[in-house]
Order: sequence, then C-alpha cells, then structure tokens
Amino acid sequence: MVEIIPVSTTLELRAADESHVPALHQLVLKNKAWL
Repeated sequence: MVEIIPVSTTLELRAADESHVPALHQLVLKNKAWL
C-alpha cells in the first residue's frame, strides 16, 4: 500500500516503505519553513 501525503497543491509525497518515514519526516521538518 502506498500512502500519499499532500504537501501543497503541486506537491505530494508517496511513502511506499515504512522504513523511510522517519527520514522523510525529518526532511519535512527541516524544510517546513520553505514548504
């Protein structure tokens, strides 16, 4: 199952592997100001 996370109207994140979620979450937090 692929989880699709909408970030904005032009960007969505697809999390296909649970093991990538923590790194992805950290990346999102690090770039939150830009997003």
